[in-house]
Amino acid sequence: MIFLEHEAKKNKVKINTYIVNLLKKHAELNINHRFPTYHDLDALAGTWSAQEATLFLKNISDI
Repeated sequence: MIFLEHEAKKNKVKINTYIVNLLKKHAELNINHRFPTYHDLDALAGTWSAQEATLFLKNISDI
């Protein structure tokens, strides 16, 4: 663990960030390919009134 702490400090990142980056690098994961960003609902963001949002949350509360 001391080695990881030393490397994180040397790279000027928190240890958790260093470990996640290390795992990504060695597992050859590319988050952008695994979890694409969709924009098909962007036009709906922020369009509900407070009353509509409350009604929606009430209607899905049993799900």
